[in-house]
Amino acid sequence: MRPKTFLITGVAGSGKSTLEREFARRGYQTIEIDDGYAEWRHRDTDEVLEYLPDEPEWHEVALWRIKEEKLKQCLADMVGPVFVFGSAAKISQIMSLFDKVFLLEYHAEALVRERIAGRVDGYGAHPDELTKILSYVEPYQASVRRRGAVCIDTALSVNEKVDRILGACI
Repeated sequence: MRPKTFLITGVAGSGKSTLEREFARRGYQTIEIDDGYAEWRHRDTDEVLEYLPDEPEWHEVALWRIKEEKLKQCLADMVGPVFVFGSAAKISQIMSLFDKVFLLEYHAEALVRERIAGRVDGYGAHPDELTKILSYVEPYQASVRRRGAVCIDTALSVNEKVDRILGACI
């Protein structure tokens, strides 16, 4: 029997990594999609791309895509509930792997800008990445909401978010 699996997703800066660390600290099994379960791919050719944020044309074609087979295998090898944290282009293609999906939802562009502005490295630190993030916040959130995700406000404290997620999993 496969374990209960839960996806916590949201766009850049929504708090996925912070929540993953808190769930792991509390003893839950976690997977961070950014830790080897996704890669940059060309939007049209699906070719694996090197991360080149200083090249403007890279931003036009690069998509963060999940390594679906690797994630499926990892989930199959686990016992007990598993919480998966991350986002990627075409996330809807893997949502059926999960018993429940949670969306860390932004309600204001100002909060997106504030969260991303605080980054000194990683995705979002480059100015072109902020532009890209802002362009997909609402379409990403709308797509995940349409597929039945439980919405969690990004403005809540870490403990409030954890409590709401765990409360919906029981």
